[in-house]
Amino acid sequence: MSVAFVDTSAWYALLDQRDPHHPRAKAFAEAFSGSLVTSNYVALETTNLILMRKGFSAAMDFLRMTMESRLLEVLHVTPEQHTGTLELFSTLGKQGLSLTDCSSVLLMRETKLSETFCFDEDFASQGFTCLPSSPA
Repeated sequence: MSVAFVDTSAWYALLDQRDPHHPRAKAFAEAFSGSLVTSNYVALETTNLILMRKGFSAAMDFLRMTMESRLLEVLHVTPEQHTGTLELFSTLGKQGLSLTDCSSVLLMRETKLSETFCFDEDFASQGFTCLPSSPA
C-alpha cells in the first residue's frame, strides 16, 4: 500500500476551490487508495495559512479534520527532530526550503517515505516523488 506525506500546498489546494491546483488535488485525493501522513508542523503551517486567507472558522474546521480523521496519521516532531530540522534548514533554507519543509524532509527520510502529495517542487529537488505527477 502506498503512503503519501501531505504538504501544506496540497491541504490548501484541497480546501480552496479558487486555488489553481484544486481540481488536480481533489481528483488525486478521491482516487488515492493509500495512507496519508502529515506532521504537526504542516498542520500548524496550514492552519495559519487558512486563518490568514479564509478566516478563523475555516482554520478550526481544518484542525478538527486533522485531529479526528481516522484516515490520516499525524507525526509529531520530537525535540531531537526539531534540532535536526534546524540543522537541515541551515543548508536547505539557502535553497529556498521553509523550516516546515525541512521538518517534512527530515520526517520523510526517517520514516522512509518517498512520495509526497504536494504542489511544491522543492520536494522533488530533495529526491521525493511529488503526487499527483505534473501534467504532461
